[in-house]
Amino acid sequence: LARKAKMNTDVRRNIFCTVATSDDEDAAFERLLRLSLKGQQEREIIYVLIMMFLKEKNFNPFYPTLIARFCDFDRRFVLTTQYALWDRIREVNSLKLRARIRLADLIHHLISNEVLPITVLKVVEWGTLTAGVSSVIRRVLKLLSSSSVTKVRRIFNPLLVKDKNSLLAEGIRLFLSVNFPDSEVYTKLGETFLAS
Repeated sequence: LARKAKMNTDVRRNIFCTVATSDDEDAAFERLLRLSLKGQQEREIIYVLIMMFLKEKNFNPFYPTLIARFCDFDRRFVLTTQYALWDRIREVNSLKLRARIRLADLIHHLISNEVLPITVLKVVEWGTLTAGVSSVIRRVLKLLSSSSVTKVRRIFNPLLVKDKNSLLAEGIRLFLSVNFPDSEVYTKLGETFLAS
């Protein structure tokens, strides 16, 4: 099963099997820690979790919850998750439609639960968006717009800091105006982020 999922190293196969045979997030977390992986091998945990999640037919909160648990456990997992997501965003055009949807779901889950900041999207090349990246960003923003106004303000607050993240802020503003004109998404995000 691990080989079929393209887990092509012993470390990845070991992580895959540990996760696949765990009863819940707590058991998976404890069992993965007991593997005592260090450095690059430890970073493979996040990679494998993301790859397993992208292969799911339906949204399975197990993987985002487990990734969030590692991020809460140690800051190094936040950075690892961010870099892993950046890699997936860069290669999004090679992903199948279902994997793109899962990627958007994962990014949304991690941002809306404040595991990662909205600045995780700073890797997006707003001037040369491909259809694949555009579809992922569209889904992320649409899902974020279903959050409360208070939460949306907290999420987008890093973009409101003057002289910081200005390219990301402008990219999102333009993306919203082009992709969500006259929609609830534009209105909801406009009340908070765009009004500033």
